[in-house]
Amino acid sequence: MSVIELDRTKIAVISQTETAISELREQYMGLAIAGPDDRKGYLAVSEARKDVKARRVKVEHARKALNEDALTYQRTVNAEAKRITAMLEPIETYLEQQEDGYKAALAAKFRQAEEARKAKLQARVDALNAVRGAVPLAVLEALTDEQFAAELSKATEADNARKAQEEAAAKAEADRQAEAERLRKEEEAKLAAERAKLEAERRKADEAAAAERAKQAEAQRKIDEERRKLEAEKARLEREEFERQAKVKAEQEAREKLAREQAEQARLEAERKEREAAEAARREAMKPDLQKLREYAAALEAVPIPSVTDAAVVGRLSQLIHQVEASCLVTEMWCDEQEAGA
Repeated sequence: MSVIELDRTKIAVISQTETAISELREQYMGLAIAGPDDRKGYLAVSEARKDVKARRVKVEHARKALNEDALTYQRTVNAEAKRITAMLEPIETYLEQQEDGYKAALAAKFRQAEEARKAKLQARVDALNAVRGAVPLAVLEALTDEQFAAELSKATEADNARKAQEEAAAKAEADRQAEAERLRKEEEAKLAAERAKLEAERRKADEAAAAERAKQAEAQRKIDEERRKLEAEKARLEREEFERQAKVKAEQEAREKLAREQAEQARLEAERKEREAAEAARREAMKPDLQKLREYAAALEAVPIPSVTDAAVVGRLSQLIHQVEASCLVTEMWCDEQEAGA
């Protein structure tokens, strides 16, 4: 029998009650307690609950037992796997070290060859750049040393020819710039003479304009002084009028506030009297109900206590008696508080 089949056999212990669940549901789910006087209904529900609880506890015990068997099996498998693994790991580690050594040596060989190739190619690029030569990298790397030497010689000759042309062009540009500088200086001297003449004329016009501005400023100062006096007088009159109006407004607001406060006080007093009258009427109306509650509590206390012998029933009866006594006491206290408040 396999482990899975064995486990299913054991699990059947848990699922034995499954076939009875539908019957329990039909049998018990229709039970109900009609009210506090339905003693028979209560006992039926209680017995049904105990039956269902016993079945549930049985399933829980079986679950714990099955879990313990599973843990024991798991520990055994783990211990055996750990022992076998400890025997295999040294062999695997040795073989991995051999593979890693080979891969590292091969990578170092390839790396050295790649570095030598890049260094040679960079040296050729630098040599061509020095003479402003241009050859595609793929072509440059494919050239033999003799072919590269011929290509470098050709690039050097072309660079020397370009340098000669550039020197001749630079000399011609220098001569052109020298002539342009001479013409610029002559133009600047001419412009400087014209600026000096215009500056003298501007200074003369500025002096005349300054004298006119001073005359106008004095006239404006007198006008401004007279305007400030008028504005000061206007501001004084406006301030006095504002203070008078503010005083009148404050007196009016004080009278209105006093009237509002008196009206609010009268309204609150009327509402207080109305609430007190309503509360007194409510408490007066409650007196018959309070008397009924007292009579109900007295009736509960007068119920005779049955004589029982079973310990469980005695305990439960004692609890019910304490609850009734407590309810009667709370009812009496509440009724006393309501009458005292009235």
